[in-house]
Amino acid sequence: MMNIRPEISIGMPVYNGERYLRQAIDSLLSQSFADFELIISDNASADKTQEICEEYANRDARINYIRQPQNMGGPRNWNYVFTCSQGDYFKWASANDVCHPEFLDGCKRVLDERDDVVLCYPRTKFIDENGQVTEEYEDVLDIQDERAKDRFIRLLMTMRLNNAESGLIRAHALRKTALEGIHQGGDINLMADLILRGKFYELPEYYYYRRMSPDSVTVEKSKAEIRRFNNPDSYGKIDLSDVKFQFAFFKSVHHSSLPAGEKTELYKFLIKATYWNFR
Repeated sequence: MMNIRPEISIGMPVYNGERYLRQAIDSLLSQSFADFELIISDNASADKTQEICEEYANRDARINYIRQPQNMGGPRNWNYVFTCSQGDYFKWASANDVCHPEFLDGCKRVLDERDDVVLCYPRTKFIDENGQVTEEYEDVLDIQDERAKDRFIRLLMTMRLNNAESGLIRAHALRKTALEGIHQGGDINLMADLILRGKFYELPEYYYYRRMSPDSVTVEKSKAEIRRFNNPDSYGKIDLSDVKFQFAFFKSVHHSSLPAGEKTELYKFLIKATYWNFR
């Protein structure tokens, strides 16, 4: 029996995801921990995404399917599913990727036992369009420094692909962040905002299978394509993504509860980092 208010909320933003959508949903519905809600927000897909989602929603009461009237862009849809959530813990789920049946249970155990951890994520294996493993990826984001300043710097110095964002997150900590920015790198800004509020814990198990094929990842797209993915209304407008990306880090530090001295140290670090990034 499920609780009326689930312990975990899973948000799945999707746009034209028919190719891998069934595999992604099936992997979530097969979790050993079953007390969750699955919120699927369809970003006005033009393929069979709606048909597939409605089929699953009719079969499983845990699924809440929402179809957007128009494409609002990836980050807004990403943020939207969180605003609909009710659980104490939240997970973003890609419509391309696959989760091991123990994903939720493994991450939840850590968050239940460790109040100082705000995000728990498993290790990642990359898969291709056929589901075959192509690489075991090292995220190196097991960041458990006591001082928020040290965690913030280590995150920005080590982060590459953002697989950890698909882990399990404390919802109350996530609500204190600005969520994803509507620009390239907005997910990195969110992670930096979140690391100021608690530690990141990496499970030793490979429970996350991220699909790295040309039709499912943005890392292989051009900057213009990524910009349209983030904001479909950006055509013809000045691209301020780099400025917004850098400014968001300063904003996170400013709104944090860090002592004034630590904020000053982070401002100095960010000024140097911004200079070298623009160079």
